[in-house]
Amino acid sequence: MAWKKDPALYWKEAPRRVHDYLVPSIDQYYNGNPQMQRDEAMRSCVIAGMNLMLVAKSMGYDTCSMYGLDFDIVAKLLRIPAEQSSYNYI
Repeated sequence: MAWKKDPALYWKEAPRRVHDYLVPSIDQYYNGNPQMQRDEAMRSCVIAGMNLMLVAKSMGYDTCSMYGLDFDIVAKLLRIPAEQSSYNYI
């Protein structure tokens, strides 16, 4: 939880008045609001995934986001042994 650990770290280069406004606001925004914390984590994961997809594209691979896949079938198609399948970690 970066917002809780040291939120000022991310705003240290901002103008002082911006820093003084935003840093206290961060705690008020997230503290005691688990839904907002979850939503922000989801946004961060989506951005990370998007960046992975962009890197893959730059390497010549086409990708797409998806949900609802059958982990067992995907593991079988990719010849991933059952004990190494990501499905075991979900």
